[in-house]
Amino acid sequence: MTATRGHADGGAAPWTTTEFTGRLRAVTAARYHDRHPFNLRMHGSRAVDDIVAELGARFPGAPVADEVPEFLRMLRKEGWLR
Repeated sequence: MTATRGHADGGAAPWTTTEFTGRLRAVTAARYHDRHPFNLRMHGSRAVDDIVAELGARFPGAPVADEVPEFLRMLRKEGWLR
């Protein structure tokens, strides 16, 4: 079985740049990581302790309590976070 280029509906012609860009933007608007509820809660309204607690609950056994606060301090120092 070989893959063919073309439309998802089985058409043979490849998408135009405009059509491809439009489809890609539609997918990223709905599914991109910045729309995830966890990331939405990170936008300036959470304390470091809250972030560490949530990450610790999501990733049991990961050293988030030790590493996340230092990582966030480094990001602030470099200007990536305010």
